[in-house]
Amino acid sequence: GIPSLSADDKASMLATSGQSHTASANLLEWRSLGAELEARTEPADLGDLPLIVLVQDGAGPEGLSGKELEVWHGLQRDLAARSSRAELRVVAGSGHVIQWDQPQAVADALLDVVRTVHADAMP
Repeated sequence: GIPSLSADDKASMLATSGQSHTASANLLEWRSLGAELEARTEPADLGDLPLIVLVQDGAGPEGLSGKELEVWHGLQRDLAARSSRAELRVVAGSGHVIQWDQPQAVADALLDVVRTVHADAMP
């Protein structure tokens, strides 16, 4: 399987997330969010597109509580409901950055989607 990141590797990655190029990218993303929200349209129905939505176990992203947490959980369910072939997977032992905490779960989900697409393409 895919090894999880060590505590030192996670700390190193988090430390570099404050570097100027990362901070600039994050700032640009946040600045564009307002325009995206203003221009929003009803999210598309994904039909029978294979989809796996991975969510962390526990309470949700750090800092969310009460109504915010309820909205966050609802958004995850809403995304999964957009495809008739979606699956919502709670990833045990993960936090907000699932690919750091449980990389094998991410790899497994990707492989499951690829297998489904491949099976659909077979006559």
